Amino acid sequence: MADVAGATLELDDGAMSHPSLAALPSIGLYGSPVTIRGLSILACRDLPELGSLSLYMSDYGPELVDVLAAAPWREGLWSLNVCGNRLGADGMRALMKLPWPRLIGLAAGYDGLGDDGALAVADAGLPRLSTLNLRSNGIGARGAAALSTRYAAQLVDLGLEDNALGDEGIDALRRAPFERLQRLDVRDCGAHARSLADAPWAAKLRTLDEGETTGPSPGDGAAQWRVRLAIRPRNQPSAVERIVIGERITIGRTPGCSVELFAMNVHRVHAWLEGRGDHLAVVDNRSSNGTYHNGRKVPPEGRRVVPGDWVGVGGYQLHVLEYAPTGS
Repeated sequence: MADVAGATLELDDGAMSHPSLAALPSIGLYGSPVTIRGLSILACRDLPELGSLSLYMSDYGPELVDVLAAAPWREGLWSLNVCGNRLGADGMRALMKLPWPRLIGLAAGYDGLGDDGALAVADAGLPRLSTLNLRSNGIGARGAAALSTRYAAQLVDLGLEDNALGDEGIDALRRAPFERLQRLDVRDCGAHARSLADAPWAAKLRTLDEGETTGPSPGDGAAQWRVRLAIRPRNQPSAVERIVIGERITIGRTPGCSVELFAMNVHRVHAWLEGRGDHLAVVDNRSSNGTYHNGRKVPPEGRRVVPGDWVGVGGYQLHVLEYAPTGS
């Protein structure tokens, strides 16, 4: 359900023809059940105010390109988020052949792009691009070199977290003549990423994220907690119950996490639950796509969790059924 201009809409294909959408400057379909047919209905609409479109974790494939190609409002977009779909290199190549005269921000993480997809973004020469997020795409040295060379004079924010840049790719970033770059994210791109702190352009950065997304430090005699969770992939009716025990309940895709979630949009150690007095709190591990508590983004200081709450990580919901210190 969503509230749109005073109307309550069920997020399905039928909602895409609702009159209220015509007045929106931004539309976000986050893992929604809207099919490619429903998106085609939206593409045929006259949406004069639309500037930002997010299709995050919507599971569209290369057919998305044909839909966007037909949309009369596409050339007015200044922000496009297609993270967590199935574009692949061929889909991105086709997407980048479309005109994007106003596009300032592009996010296409978890899309299986590889170097060829990154080269397609570079070859497109998007004239106004200043924010680019291509995390978790298997991009290597070729892609990093092409992107940093083509957009060195434009980029303000570049996210390449969790790619296979290697020493060669990191060196390509170091050599790039960045002029306006203020934020660079190369976490989980190898130990050599730390050397970027000495790059000629690094002094101008506001933020350089270059470490490994490791988990929390072991506690010093902290209490062990027993937590019963129901884990459910988004938009799936069934859940799997699990009981986990630890000082901190880590959540991520790294083997050894208390709760392992195997998805591209889940960080190696994405978040954790930790004891604070008589309750648990959820803490986000500086993830680029955030951790959510009952639908609200978890702030840096964490947020208290009580039985009945749910925690959102990537495309999963973790429902906290009950918890207690193991000594209880």
